[in-house]
Amino acid sequence: SETITREKLRASALRNLADEVHGKTMFQGDPSEIMMLTNGGNYEAAMMLLDDIWVNAEDMVNDEICVAVPARDLLFITGRNNASGREKLRMAVRNFFDRGEASATIVRHIYARQKEKWVLIETV
Repeated sequence: SETITREKLRASALRNLADEVHGKTMFQGDPSEIMMLTNGGNYEAAMMLLDDIWVNAEDMVNDEICVAVPARDLLFITGRNNASGREKLRMAVRNFFDRGEASATIVRHIYARQKEKWVLIETV
């Protein structure tokens, strides 16, 4: 029998995730301001794990990507150097957490994508 390693398990999980959201993932909104990534309401935050998506997003915002994932079904995107878009990310995170919907919340952080990795750049 084949040994299950952490790497094999991770690769399998990412393949399963990609299969699950294939054809359902869309960017909505204004690339010059703020966009949302949607795919049906269950895996939006998990999309941070799928590298292929972020190449297209960088092209759309013409900048390094910044994201906020205040809940598992919310993923907001803007360019890192877009002051207006960044403020809208902050407002989205604050609004979600301040409404008291704690059961679905994840983090109050904003991340930037640098060299195919996510880096924490701000906590709202």
